[in-house]
Amino acid sequence: MDYALREWLTLGASAGLIATHSLSSENSDTTDVNSQKFGVYGVAHRYGWNMNGYLGGATDAYTTNRNITFGDINRSATGSTGGREFNTRWSLSREWLEGQTLIEPTASAEYNWINSQAYTEGGAGALDLNVGSQKSSSLRSELGARLSREYKLKDRLFTPYVSATWQHEYDDQSQSINAEFQTGGIPFSVKTSDVGRDTALLGAGMTFQCCKRTSLYFNYLGQVGRANFMAHSFDGGLRVKF
Repeated sequence: MDYALREWLTLGASAGLIATHSLSSENSDTTDVNSQKFGVYGVAHRYGWNMNGYLGGATDAYTTNRNITFGDINRSATGSTGGREFNTRWSLSREWLEGQTLIEPTASAEYNWINSQAYTEGGAGALDLNVGSQKSSSLRSELGARLSREYKLKDRLFTPYVSATWQHEYDDQSQSINAEFQTGGIPFSVKTSDVGRDTALLGAGMTFQCCKRTSLYFNYLGQVGRANFMAHSFDGGLRVKF
């Protein structure tokens, strides 16, 4: 939901639900995250330049499944916990129109902070763990371009796009997970694998403006080429202007 303060300046607020499913290629462990996101944003555009800013957060609900297989033992330990996030993103872009195709080079910076609470596993008997709370952060820069084209369908507007971006991660993504067996013993720490710092972001999507103030949108984003990490995400929604 947004409001045009000036012809060149729009401010708004957003809220949404995001569901994420992660699967380990090593032992089929899974993590499911349901997030309730909220934030405020601004869009300024003048003389072919566009600036976008976002400031927001989220509450997260995690469900984990850890498979334990060695010798004659084959068990699964499950757990659930909550968390919260802080997110901000800022970008600057320039528009060029070539024929009917809009070319938009973009540079952006993004920071995310996540805190997840401690939790207790169940289902694996003596192998269940008490897992400590975790904090992580990510600081990224992006440089890329987006190509889009508008098509008129009677009095409606359909705008598909494709994009390609190079993303670089500045923070260390290897995290230490502190845990202990519920049956007792010495607490221990496991360090996760550090993922690569450079990623190719490949996107595609569309916007369908069904009337003057209302539009539908759908986006796909693939993160590929990053060592020890790959992701695919989809999102869509309804945008209403006032």
